[in-house]
Amino acid sequence: MVGDHERLPGPGCGTSPGSEIVPGTTGLHLDGYGPDGTTAYTDPDSVHSTLTFLDPRTLRSQGQPLDLGAPVSYDAPVAHSPNGRLIAVAQRNATAADPSSEVEEIKIWDLLARRQVGPSLKSSTGSVALLTFTADSSALVTLDGQEFRTYPVARSRLVDELCAMADGGLTEEEWQEHIPDVSYRRTC
Repeated sequence: MVGDHERLPGPGCGTSPGSEIVPGTTGLHLDGYGPDGTTAYTDPDSVHSTLTFLDPRTLRSQGQPLDLGAPVSYDAPVAHSPNGRLIAVAQRNATAADPSSEVEEIKIWDLLARRQVGPSLKSSTGSVALLTFTADSSALVTLDGQEFRTYPVARSRLVDELCAMADGGLTEEEWQEHIPDVSYRRTC
């Protein structure tokens, strides 16, 4: 972390000593790097509700910050998918019923569209200690409390899981019963 009285190195870094890299911050936490190493991401001072993306060679901003909707604590896990498309962030939010209690939720963001993918995932067993994507970017694996959980995030994995839950999709008879105005087609 670069603090209030510390200066960033200038030569070779592309910035002059003491320059403000991320507007409005007095410190800078580098939370991690994208899968190809060409992007670093940060939650400045751990009080803002944005992730800022930086060029790791120059520490200059790359594109628009990602607005997460709520501040992220400095120790909150963040994971970048290997395909570079998604980022997952664990956030602690007070519940509407009890503002003093905090519920940990995981949000997955599409970096190209700059929007959240699906609803937030709620941690039911405690604080999220680890977030990581599978090597093929098809699922997010979390460790919360003492349990590992796997959440499919790739469309093909979601379809496979829905088809498994539906015992292979609708039969022609079920289709005719529920969707009589549309010609039958195999769904799974």
